Amino acid sequence: MQRHLYRRIEDNTLPNTQIPHSSENFDTSHYPKTYIISPGWKIAMLTLYAVLGIPSLLGLLYFSTAQEMHGALHQFICSAICVGFLLLSIYGALSALRTRVTLQADGIEYRDLFSTRSIHRHQIKNWRGLSVHGVTYLELVAFDPAVKKLKIAILFKPDTPFDDWFADLPNADRDALRFAEQEIQNNLALGLTPAERASKAARARKIARIANLAMLALCVLVIVYPRPYLLSICLALPWIAIAAAWKGNGFYTVGDSGKSTLKGDLTLLCIMPGILLALRALLDVNTLAWTQAIGPGVIVGLLMTAMVGRTTDGFSKRSPMAILYVIFLATYAIAGIILGNALFDRSVPSVYPVKILARHHTTGKGATFYFSVAPWGPRIAINDIVVRPAFYRTKEPGDVICVRQHGGAFRMPWYAGEDCKPAEIPAALASGSTATKSQSHAEPQIAVSAAASGLGDVSKTDANDASQLLKTGRYEVLESRFSALQQRYKDHKIDDLALLLAYRDFYDTDPALELRHAEWIKAYPHSYAAYLAEAIYFIHIGREARGNKYADETSDQQFAAMEAVNSKAFIDLQESLKLDDRPILSYVQLIDLDRHENADSSANATSYLDRLSASFFHKKNLSAESLNAARDYLDRSISIAPENFIARRKYMTILETRWGHSTSEMKAFFKESRSAGLTPAKLRVLAALVAWDQAWNEERRDDIQASGKSYAAAVALVGDDGDLMEQNMFALLLSDAGHIHEELRQYDLAKGYYQKSVESNPGSANAWSNLGICQVHIGDMEGAAVSYRKAAEMGEPIAQNEWGKFLWNGTAVKADHAAAIGYFEKSASQGIADAQNNLRFAKQK
Repeated sequence: MQRHLYRRIEDNTLPNTQIPHSSENFDTSHYPKTYIISPGWKIAMLTLYAVLGIPSLLGLLYFSTAQEMHGALHQFICSAICVGFLLLSIYGALSALRTRVTLQADGIEYRDLFSTRSIHRHQIKNWRGLSVHGVTYLELVAFDPAVKKLKIAILFKPDTPFDDWFADLPNADRDALRFAEQEIQNNLALGLTPAERASKAARARKIARIANLAMLALCVLVIVYPRPYLLSICLALPWIAIAAAWKGNGFYTVGDSGKSTLKGDLTLLCIMPGILLALRALLDVNTLAWTQAIGPGVIVGLLMTAMVGRTTDGFSKRSPMAILYVIFLATYAIAGIILGNALFDRSVPSVYPVKILARHHTTGKGATFYFSVAPWGPRIAINDIVVRPAFYRTKEPGDVICVRQHGGAFRMPWYAGEDCKPAEIPAALASGSTATKSQSHAEPQIAVSAAASGLGDVSKTDANDASQLLKTGRYEVLESRFSALQQRYKDHKIDDLALLLAYRDFYDTDPALELRHAEWIKAYPHSYAAYLAEAIYFIHIGREARGNKYADETSDQQFAAMEAVNSKAFIDLQESLKLDDRPILSYVQLIDLDRHENADSSANATSYLDRLSASFFHKKNLSAESLNAARDYLDRSISIAPENFIARRKYMTILETRWGHSTSEMKAFFKESRSAGLTPAKLRVLAALVAWDQAWNEERRDDIQASGKSYAAAVALVGDDGDLMEQNMFALLLSDAGHIHEELRQYDLAKGYYQKSVESNPGSANAWSNLGICQVHIGDMEGAAVSYRKAAEMGEPIAQNEWGKFLWNGTAVKADHAAAIGYFEKSASQGIADAQNNLRFAKQK
């Protein structure tokens, strides 16, 4: 017996039935005797369960307060796991104090925390010793198969009476070992002489020990140095082990390890590869359809388990061990299929360039590294991809990587995030990834454009476009996607700018969408995203109804139409504030609407419209009441998100001189924002807005030279971070800068600004038209033809007239008088006098 420190308790309260015994050393007067867990084992067990229980209790307190949770289900699962481990630790600690073994002359009794089991000596068929995780157990088997085996952990020091009690009972280990020896000696196929057969058996055991040690070394290598050839070895080892047991002339075994065998045990080679391959599959392969591997993997696992069962008498399909082998071997097969699908894949991948929105990693020795990237390919929302640590350390948010989606050797699509080749990066993304490394390190969160993020400028024919999902009534997809985005923002995995960009698809002003928005809210009446999306929709409907002309050129009917839908947006935004604890986008939209001074008031839509009639929507300046309301919403947004940028950016724009305020007020707010912890790039954008306002004032004072310098300064401040400005605002700034340099007759500079403007916003007809004018002045007629044509096709009247001239005269294009007349007519109908003269001339010809 294995010896331990022990403590013995004499217990004379138990029945002391004396019976005859066959052993000469068996003295019934020594019984009953009770053994409890020795002090050394008690200390070890109580320490172990304290180490398990205390963190579990702390974890329960932590997760129950919804810390770092992604929803109620996530909170429940984490809390339940903590409760489970806490109960396990309590059970273990109490068991260490209560468990005891009592020997009587005619039987043995084992008592733990909740149960007591006993068996009489005459019922015992045999006993054997088992070793599990360093603890020795005695397993007592009864003659009656209906009587469960009794397992006793030897956590005490057996003494002489204990040894005597078992001395004359059959020892199954000894009997099995004798049987194994006899089997080898009698098997003439194993060798000509008993000595030869014994020698071969010993050599097989030695080879098996070496193989097991090699398996342990391979484990370390695969974990720290995963290479395809090592994974290939792991894939082969279980089959080698099974083949050795099957065709090894009885010298090797799988699944029949223990003291009772003299064969080489290759069980480790059969079990460990599955664990290693599963680990590498989880860490190294991003599989889009991993569930396709489950069916084939289970079939292979069952087949391999059946083969193992045929190689040994100690393993049967009815044994619980068979279930464990099915689990291990099915895991091996599933992981092998996933890895083989990637390792042996020779397909040409589809390449999706995306910007990194954020990056994060788990902690601990087995850290996993993730990039949060924009939607790509089959991914319809912002998603995480696993990358290697070395690659993770070379990239920052804002950098461009390429997601390569492979078809898979077994037709299971998988993907990997890798460096892009220069030709793989679109211009829209390449321009945003030129920031210096020092700027990247200063940027802890994302700064991406709608095009770069994949959240805004999605083609309207894309089935994944939010507007398209709304049109087709797929509210469950919308709810899932935008609720997840809001949660990611709350978990600091994306910043406020990325969240704002995600809602750009709701700028679609299709009248049919009003009903769809209402249906989304009806389907999900407590959805923050649904109310916010409808409010954004109404705001853009209002802007469209008002038009883009100055206030004195806008009719009362247009203002009334805008006010009607803005009141609906107001109500939706009020409701949205009740549905989320970080409604940052709601506050931004409220600032945009120039809300009333008290967000908590019970003002209804009618009183709101009364106040709205005096707001900046009618006037060129904001009242003090309006500004106070906007400041109130800004302060509320800062209270829930101190680091937020988009609310500050929106507030800065309403401080502009054109709205009745001043550059000095903007400068004061910029000074306030410098202490808010914004990144340098975001602060430069706020400073650019101040410089822009200064340039606007200088232009109004006819100080064109100073205005040109201020516009140039504003553009330089933005630099490569134009994506941080509001939609198309950078393009407008560039267009204004181009206009002032055009007035200065600096046509080369003006052309450069207009060129960047149309690159930033290709849909700006005015910028294309002005670019054409500058190109004509510098003699670039081919370029001017392209620019005028684009602007003319967008309906810009001056460009239509100029493009008509190009067509009539055949300047840089083939002459087409009929087409020229068509463009003259379009331009003339919009009041362009030169087009009217050209039209009369053309018709006379």
